[in-house]
Amino acid sequence: MKQARLILDRQSFTANTDLLDLTAGRYIDYLTISIKGEMTAASAVNPASFIDILDVVQVRYLGSPVIYLTGEEIWALDDLWFGKHPITIAPAAETDSQVKIMGLYVPVAQPARPAGTLHLQILYSAVSGVDTTTLTVAEISSDKALEGKYYHIVRMPGTTAAATGYGNRVKLPQVGELHGIMFYSATIPTNASETATVQRVTIEVDGHKLIEREWHEMYADSHTGGNQPTFASPGDCTVTDNYALIDLSNDPIPAASKVEVDIDAGVASSTFVVIPIYRV
Repeated sequence: MKQARLILDRQSFTANTDLLDLTAGRYIDYLTISIKGEMTAASAVNPASFIDILDVVQVRYLGSPVIYLTGEEIWALDDLWFGKHPITIAPAAETDSQVKIMGLYVPVAQPARPAGTLHLQILYSAVSGVDTTTLTVAEISSDKALEGKYYHIVRMPGTTAAATGYGNRVKLPQVGELHGIMFYSATIPTNASETATVQRVTIEVDGHKLIEREWHEMYADSHTGGNQPTFASPGDCTVTDNYALIDLSNDPIPAASKVEVDIDAGVASSTFVVIPIYRV
């Protein structure tokens, strides 16, 4: 049977959490995270900015991260990969009005583990204009395995070279079947320019070019009509704008493969993040 447990219940959130034990001896299906804050002045902080309070969310197995993402990256992953959308409440532009993000979905799918081997930690980053911040985390588990493979999703940040073009190569770890890759591009096309930090990507598998995609193609594939948060206020719709993904889930790249991503940069010295989505 499934079981839901509150790990943290509206706990004050002004610093990194402790290393929190996940339930031993049960299959851990997923976690949900909710955050709340109050305005400190008559200027609203919208959810798109408030999400930055979740500096890093990490799930560790035997001390090594199997999930390691920022709050914004989790929001994007939920939206583009899982089709799940947090409920957001934007504050009024007045002191003590509340901003809320409720129900961020963190995939886990970990089999039953011995006590002391599976942990959660959430790192804090201050957001100006907000105080009285709280954090709620729920763990959903089962007495039987619901899926055969767990998730390994760890961010790989980088900066493009001082010159534009290809040559921004990222070797992916060999940890399991590669089901997809999500990309963050600091600069994205607008109505005035086609330029993007991640202009296009190629993916090589065992030395052979397998995939070549433009940013706008990846973006169109991942941003379908239902992929904007249902309960979003107008300012929230930009949260996932800088993210796009390649979905390989129908035919994953085998675990033993050597995979390398090469980014054709449209902007020099600009930030990107590669987020491979593994099942192990």
